[in-house]
Amino acid sequence: MTIPPGSFHKNKQGNYVFQGVVDSLSLDAQIKVLKANSYQFLLDGTNAQFQSTTGPLPVVLSIGDDGGSATK
Repeated sequence: MTIPPGSFHKNKQGNYVFQGVVDSLSLDAQIKVLKANSYQFLLDGTNAQFQSTTGPLPVVLSIGDDGGSATK
């Protein structure tokens, strides 16, 4: 799943938020600014279809160009 570029918007609290549907999955995502160069990523999704209900479920987060580097 990839959240399309430019989909996050800054809210009144200074956090970056996304609400929408990606690959039939309803998402509510937020990047919270904790302090200088420190962030928290929160993601809530509904309608996910998994082939197995056993865990753990691996998750990979890439920011920027899918290589882990972000552009300013």
